[in-house]
Amino acid sequence: MDFDLHPDPTPIFHRLSESSYFEGRDEWGTFGKTMSFGSAYDPLTRLCAGVSHMELTTAEGETIVIPRVWHKHIPSQAQVEGWLRDAGLEIEKSYRNFGQEPLKKPETEPVRATIWALKP
Repeated sequence: MDFDLHPDPTPIFHRLSESSYFEGRDEWGTFGKTMSFGSAYDPLTRLCAGVSHMELTTAEGETIVIPRVWHKHIPSQAQVEGWLRDAGLEIEKSYRNFGQEPLKKPETEPVRATIWALKP
């Protein structure tokens, strides 16, 4: 399993400001950008909800806006390890940031976690 592990998701997922995280033009002249209008994170449930939209403007000037409301559960390291154990899997190896460095127990900073678990 490979995933982003966030010990404290608040700084990343609790944002009440507007931002754009992509914009560009394709070879047909269509311009597109994504807009985020903020998200709220609840540290008790580890649930996050936000609103965003994608804007496309064709070469002919037509604008299309596709709105999106999204929800995420951002699991803790303990939750993921517990789910694996509850599924009858044993964690053989765990690494951080695609390298050979093992995950810390517990991790204290955001990392890309890779966990290798097997059924005994």
